[in-house]
Amino acid sequence: MRLTRLYLAGFKSFASPTEIRLPANTLAIVGPNGCGKSNLIDALRWVMGESSARHLRGQALDDLIFAGSGERAAASRAVVELTLDNRERRIHGPFAAYNELTVRRSLDRDGQSRYEINNTRVRRRDVVDLFLGTGVGARSYSVIEQGQVNRIVDAKPDELRGYLEEAAGISVYRERRRETANRISHTEENLSRLNDIAAELERQEATLARQARAARRYRELAAVRRRRQVEAAAVALIQARDERARLDRIVAETGQIETTCQQRLAAAEAAQDEAERAVQAAADRLAELSAEKYRLANDLNAVTTRQAELDARLEGLERQTHHDRETAERREGERREAETRRDRLIAEQRDTRASLDELAAAHERARDARANAEAELDALRREA
Repeated sequence: MRLTRLYLAGFKSFASPTEIRLPANTLAIVGPNGCGKSNLIDALRWVMGESSARHLRGQALDDLIFAGSGERAAASRAVVELTLDNRERRIHGPFAAYNELTVRRSLDRDGQSRYEINNTRVRRRDVVDLFLGTGVGARSYSVIEQGQVNRIVDAKPDELRGYLEEAAGISVYRERRRETANRISHTEENLSRLNDIAAELERQEATLARQARAARRYRELAAVRRRRQVEAAAVALIQARDERARLDRIVAETGQIETTCQQRLAAAEAAQDEAERAVQAAADRLAELSAEKYRLANDLNAVTTRQAELDARLEGLERQTHHDRETAERREGERREAETRRDRLIAEQRDTRASLDELAAAHERARDARANAEAELDALRREA
């Protein structure tokens, strides 16, 4: 397995996208202090899963993103890619079949970190597992930075053991053993919880059995209740239909009675109209008779006045001729005739007034008949 390519963009001092090709097994990168040689080592360790900013010579992960300068703006993301030649099949796992592997890591200003292997998004754990047993890793002996040799010389036995196991390729098995032990411990804890749950379920079994019997009894009673409700609803429906038929008959009969009453009411109204017209005619006749009576009374007054005048003249002309007596007698005959006419008009007035009273009584009877018909109609409507 050999590193063939390194790509950096926005990582520390590499503001612009930078691609470094490694065509040979042995390659040296030289330059003055501050040109970024140590940043290349930090980039390798970071892309292989290093999560501590202190081990990358920073205070926080934001320090890994180019912070800007007087001539260049700050970057919003840091990206590092490394390409590995895997034709020797030193890498194991799901990506072992690839001849070339590209590991990519990116970091945004909001702290979101993203890992990819051959353009497939993966977890940090997947990247760390990829390099287990190969001697390559974020904190392996294959990446030696300043002071790393002194730390190896001064390392404690446990730390030296870790370096030797990594070189021998057994660290991957130790890691898998540790993970297996953790999974066994978690499984035992889960089994203990399952035993507790099983014991609790056994204690609840009797209660659940009683509840199940009660539920079955409830379903049976609910079924009986639904059946009885359906039967009651059917009976109520039949009764409602019978009641509706009865009411329909009553409505039909009421309609017929209402039609008859309306016809009777129309006849009564016609009779009332006829009576009103007769009363009006009688009133008109009475007015005419009253006018005639008034005229005759005026004539009678005139005749009476004339008679008084004649009487006065008769007293003054007692010695008048026989012709004057005949004239007086004739005047007396005219007076008697006027009185006779007056008496006849008075009798005719009495007859007219009697006819008017009869018409008024007929009118009152027609009005009572109409009121009775309307009352019967209202009663029939209320019954309907």
